[in-house]
Amino acid sequence: MFARLSDEELIIRSELIVMGEWMGQSAVGATALGESAPRLDLGVVAISEVLKGSAVQTVALVATPSAGAARKSSDLPHKRGERGLWLLRAKVGAPVGIYLADHPQRFELDAARIEVLRHLLKR
Repeated sequence: MFARLSDEELIIRSELIVMGEWMGQSAVGATALGESAPRLDLGVVAISEVLKGSAVQTVALVATPSAGAARKSSDLPHKRGERGLWLLRAKVGAPVGIYLADHPQRFELDAARIEVLRHLLKR
């Protein structure tokens, strides 16, 4: 079960906020991340607009539950082609540039909610 975050708290706790599309996910082994790094499943969000974070970023790498692992009720699956607002937080202990979308409020489809969050970001 997830506790609802206030919009302000969600924005503060997000290092990267973008409009983008989920392109899919794949397993990444230790050779790509460094010898001591564990295997990670990463999703890719193609960024169309950066609202918070590095404006030059064109993709975001999002750590996901392993595709082959048993699912937990708290796992949040994403489907290829999902477009919306992504409010991503940095994954602690992972290489720089890997994010999490591990709360239902970290992905938004509703146009009215997106406009509310855009307005808050402009403050």
